[in-house]
Amino acid sequence: EAPSSDQPRQHTLIYIAYFSKDKNHLQLLDAFAQIQARGDWQLHLYGSGSPKWEQRLQARVKELHLEDCVQFKGVTEQSASVLGAASICAYPSRIEGFSLALLEAMTCGLPSVGFRFAPGVNELIQDGKTGLLADDTVSFATALQTLMKDAELRQKFGAAAAQFARSAYTAEAIWTQWEALLAPFAPATEQR
Repeated sequence: EAPSSDQPRQHTLIYIAYFSKDKNHLQLLDAFAQIQARGDWQLHLYGSGSPKWEQRLQARVKELHLEDCVQFKGVTEQSASVLGAASICAYPSRIEGFSLALLEAMTCGLPSVGFRFAPGVNELIQDGKTGLLADDTVSFATALQTLMKDAELRQKFGAAAAQFARSAYTAEAIWTQWEALLAPFAPATEQR
């Protein structure tokens, strides 16, 4: 269940994903490092992966001098709670089918930033309505900073994201789409 909309949100960007090359944490870290006026904003990375890959990410955080504002939070079973406390979902994945983590973030009222070229991501994030789509590291950083600087825009996109996620992906909506998809393959009724 999504948290109530009156729950205070922290100045936190959140990404819940398995630590791997395709999830593109390195590019997210590079983008976050480009944001000059981070202030009290934090980037929370939830998930796990191979120890070697996690060590590579932690080393990149040190190279970029982000130790004071990037936290590795591990695996969570309280995704609605941590999403409800965050302000922005940063979703830099390069390859996605259908992202349940992104849909959960949207359901919790988070505006999201993702890459325009990532299938699945660009089907969920409606650019300029539920979040922002970027083309490269620089525009990803710019999109994050745009949302970080504008609480009203975050609220507007977050409300639209929650409304979209809760209406487009209900069980009833999905079953209706499946029925329409499979209708041409249904056997014809016999005529008597």
